[in-house]
Amino acid sequence: MSTTVGGRGVLRALEIAAVVCLGTLILWVYVAKAAGADERAAIRELETEIAQTQRDIRLLRAEAAHLEQPARLQALVDAHLQLQPVDAQQEASPEVLPVVLPSAEPEPAEAAQ
Repeated sequence: MSTTVGGRGVLRALEIAAVVCLGTLILWVYVAKAAGADERAAIRELETEIAQTQRDIRLLRAEAAHLEQPARLQALVDAHLQLQPVDAQQEASPEVLPVVLPSAEPEPAEAAQ
């Protein structure tokens, strides 16, 4: 009869160990699911931020396209600048450039370095 009592003690210990392992697994699964839910929330937040940034980029591109329209720019130039066509007599030939802007020629000492 002592073997059955000892056998019962071993079975009881195995049952307790199984219950502890089961409890540990349940706790681990709960923690893993909670962490997964947090990660999913973070991913949703990032996806929302990406979508908003993409909308902002599209809006900025549309605004830039509007601001860069040649007709709009020409109207601004006409309204704010008094630009006139360059008279042919105002143009300089390459031969007279050193006379007009003498400092444009590099000095020999500087050119050698």
